[in-house]
Amino acid sequence: MLTDELAIKVSVYFSVYLALCSVQLAVVAERRGENNLYLSAGFILGCCALVPISTVASISLMLVGAGVVLLLRRQASEA
Repeated sequence: MLTDELAIKVSVYFSVYLALCSVQLAVVAERRGENNLYLSAGFILGCCALVPISTVASISLMLVGAGVVLLLRRQASEA
């Protein structure tokens, strides 16, 4: 039976799943060396999508992801 509460829970789970996929795909694309503005947009929007769930988790994920992207770019420039 579909209720309003269940529909909201399912939509929250899907938003978290899609946000995490967005962040993961942005990091994978960065690792592959794709030079594209959409990588940053996908990463930032993925992190922002987690704000309704947990602001601290969203900001933490953004900082960790930015660190990973910086490390990947540094490795690419040294190679």
